[in-house]
Amino acid sequence: MIKKYIKYIFSYFWPKSTCKKNYLPILCYHSINNKKSKLIDSIDIDDFESQLKYISTNFNTIQFSEIDNDIFKKSIRPNLCITFDDGYLDNYEIAIPLLIKYKIKATFFVVSNFIDKKINLIDEKKWFFMDWVHLNEINNNNLFEVGIHTVNHKILSTLNDNEVFTEIFDSKLCIENKLNRRIDIFAYPYGNGFHIKKSALHVLKKLNFKLACTTYFNTNHSEFNNLLINRIVINENDNLNQFINKIRGKYNYIFYMLKIKSFLYRLLKKRKTIV
Repeated sequence: MIKKYIKYIFSYFWPKSTCKKNYLPILCYHSINNKKSKLIDSIDIDDFESQLKYISTNFNTIQFSEIDNDIFKKSIRPNLCITFDDGYLDNYEIAIPLLIKYKIKATFFVVSNFIDKKINLIDEKKWFFMDWVHLNEINNNNLFEVGIHTVNHKILSTLNDNEVFTEIFDSKLCIENKLNRRIDIFAYPYGNGFHIKKSALHVLKKLNFKLACTTYFNTNHSEFNNLLINRIVINENDNLNQFINKIRGKYNYIFYMLKIKSFLYRLLKKRKTIV
């Protein structure tokens, strides 16, 4: 509760991104479900629909793969991108019908072994995964697209370079074969700076990925690294006002906090290696 109020105070004084030109919010969701878990942010269905109503009224939505420098050019309505991570069944059963209702585009980054039922991302029976039939249906809908989210959802910075390559390459190969489509968009598991290994960027370049997204909490602007694109994580306790302020960039101070945290993490790791 204290943490929530501290965030609110910071957001109150932080300037809006909407005051700047060339601004693109990319939202990161996981689950849309009235069931709750300590292991995942699950957004209430009614809250999600309220968010979609606001988006449909105020933004033009794009798929993640549509992002390029031209997307920041002035338009009648600003652009916004919605993404989902992991591949939970409620994305298909609950989120997609609502997205279709409001004609909103979205991108689904999936973990291939999760879809193949080889791993559980949440050790709770009520959290089910999509299957390849669901994903093929998503893949064939012009509103939606599917992206790569590794084989096992491991923190890439904890793996050696060969393991990083395997996590990315094998997932890409599997998902492309299952959907019969080339895929060149990627989302890092966990996705903060200290979760991302430099060799992962080299692998993405080697495999000709076009775009990759983090969970660095920030809106995007005309100058951006196409393999380190920012996203805004939407949490289950966000009310509509907080949701709107996140889109407007009022919570972008979290980006700088995460940068500091990442720097300290790498510094401490380096010192431990020296010792």
